[in-house]
Amino acid sequence: LFKFLTQDESITDLAGVHMVARIKGDVQDTFKQIDEDGNGFVDSNELRKVLTRLGDQVTDTDVMSCMEAIDTNKDGKISFEEFYPWYYQSKLRMKADIKRIFAKYDENH
Repeated sequence: LFKFLTQDESITDLAGVHMVARIKGDVQDTFKQIDEDGNGFVDSNELRKVLTRLGDQVTDTDVMSCMEAIDTNKDGKISFEEFYPWYYQSKLRMKADIKRIFAKYDENH
């Protein structure tokens, strides 16, 4: 189901779905797990590590694309305030995709 849901997604969308689906806890717990050094920010190295957990090769372009999408103030690091709306948008997108797929294949509705 995960592969089916994510087959046409960008790396930024894939990262969001991955974090929502596979990292236990709420948005704060997820951020803390990604922020390995505990400085309150996710840098490109920490982001690369979590993207690598997706299972495929991660390129510099993939990391840069995600940083550009999430790091809204363009200071080179992701704060919790930047991470929060991106995470919840990913969560909502994933729920909507699951509902859409089940509605499409549900023969009892």
